[in-house]
Amino acid sequence: MIDATLEFDERWYLEANPDVRVAVESGAFGSGLEHYRRHGEREGRFPNAGTSAKPIVHLHIPKTAGTSVRGALERLGKRILRIDGFVTDFDPTQSQGIEVYSGHFGYKTASAIGGDIVTILREPVDRFLSFYYFLRERHARNEEVSQRTIIASKYSLEEFTDLLDCDHFIAELSNLMVWQLAHSYRLAHRNEFRARHAPTDDELLAIAVRNIESFAIVGFQDDMGGFLDAFQSKLGLRLDLQREYATEERPSANELPAAIRRKILRWTYLDHELYAHVRAAHCKPLEVVSPTHGSPA
Repeated sequence: MIDATLEFDERWYLEANPDVRVAVESGAFGSGLEHYRRHGEREGRFPNAGTSAKPIVHLHIPKTAGTSVRGALERLGKRILRIDGFVTDFDPTQSQGIEVYSGHFGYKTASAIGGDIVTILREPVDRFLSFYYFLRERHARNEEVSQRTIIASKYSLEEFTDLLDCDHFIAELSNLMVWQLAHSYRLAHRNEFRARHAPTDDELLAIAVRNIESFAIVGFQDDMGGFLDAFQSKLGLRLDLQREYATEERPSANELPAAIRRKILRWTYLDHELYAHVRAAHCKPLEVVSPTHGSPA
């Protein structure tokens, strides 16, 4: 237990926890220290900016402003280890002095690292659109000439939604949020998990929800202000985000014809269940209706 009388930073605590500052100003608490002793430590709040020795584990779901988050942490001088989706297992020999682990990996890797896991979710149709138009923009600008950008540039959005058997896109679009939070980013790992455990859709979704309950911060891409406030309150860091890899021109999810939205739902139906549940209930016990759609991955 922290000796709060020796290490407590009253000014920092009130700045990092605006809700506590309001409570102190209203007279509900005599000071930030009083709040910390009565509630703050149990809630996981820090008494000063340098308390936590845990690393930050940034589980980056593609197209959720994760690159901007990592850039902000780099500008704060944090020592960051990038782990991409092709890393099979976390290597503890790489951890000396690392303060932040960030990349396209799943819960299996995040939990092996240990630390404060943070992630950002995005409305699934919107994430699908952002991914598709991002590939088209990169190809048009000659920033990436690859099989995936060539395919995206070749097919219209409606045609693209029919490519349910294309491995280039299954890994990043087929219920990706659920799979990353339940197990792994890598398609090969998902297939191994299916072969070994044969989870139903409900079981897979329940695993993802149970895992996310242990995260230090779960943000939403359309409420980055709330994510930044939580980051400062819980981890003691004020992030200055800058737009990186943003898709410039694309329709909004609300502008899509119903037929195309239905086609995208074939890719993202479990992600929709997850997103709606976390957004509305913030990881209360899971109650879902068994999905009736088939899954391409």
